[in-house]
Amino acid sequence: MEARVDSPVVNLLFDQNLSHHLVQALQKEFPDSRHVREVGLQEATDAVVWQYAAQQGFAIVTKRRRNRGQRTISLAETSPAP
Repeated sequence: MEARVDSPVVNLLFDQNLSHHLVQALQKEFPDSRHVREVGLQEATDAVVWQYAAQQGFAIVTKRRRNRGQRTISLAETSPAP
């Protein structure tokens, strides 16, 4: 019998350019994920959102392209964690 290796938990922070309904739709797979509007960042600058995500351990999910090396999950491409 093989030992089971648990995958690391990934908490997602959905950017304002994505629907807040994604949080509920992905609740089972990513239970501690949030939308920026849930944490009061819907009007925040990108820099503030990035700082919050880094401090709270979120990977940002966005439609927009970001600089490589930033921790994002994009609909266009996935950027590696730094």
